[in-house]
Amino acid sequence: MKHTNLISVLTASGLFVHSGMAYAQTAAPAAAAAPVAPAAPAAAPTTRAADGKAPAEVKAVVAAPVVAAAPTVAKPAATGTTVTLAAGGMMSTGNARARSLTANAAYTRAWTSDSLSFSVIGNYTEAGAVGTDLAPSVQNLQGKVRYDRLVSEKASIFLQASALHDKFQGLDTRFN
Repeated sequence: MKHTNLISVLTASGLFVHSGMAYAQTAAPAAAAAPVAPAAPAAAPTTRAADGKAPAEVKAVVAAPVVAAAPTVAKPAATGTTVTLAAGGMMSTGNARARSLTANAAYTRAWTSDSLSFSVIGNYTEAGAVGTDLAPSVQNLQGKVRYDRLVSEKASIFLQASALHDKFQGLDTRFN
């Protein structure tokens, strides 16, 4: 491989520029061949064609990459039924003990431009120090009902009602 220090971009075929060095691939010399003297520095190429515009080789070096158009993804149908159920728990021991349970459920039915959903979630936790009985520290239950009406592709109106019971916040039942 031969190399020559260059200051400007080379436009000749088979050359590329990297960190100010231009490299050209050459065939490996035969084992018995005499050493080859280093090549003389190449003349700086012109960056303008006769008509004053940049040559095609220079345009290819500095042109921005072409980005292919993004594939289109089919929009899922806005109809159907969705049901979600989840539950979880946690227990810790040591110098403080705690047990927690949580559960939730959700149901949604969607039509072309309407949807109706119901959800409920509950939490319960008991905690206490070592040597004492566990006492409730979280005890709540909340539910929600929601109706959505699609009025355009980007806008909808909805009606929603929710209720919350939380013993430790002093709420028997709060309706929103």
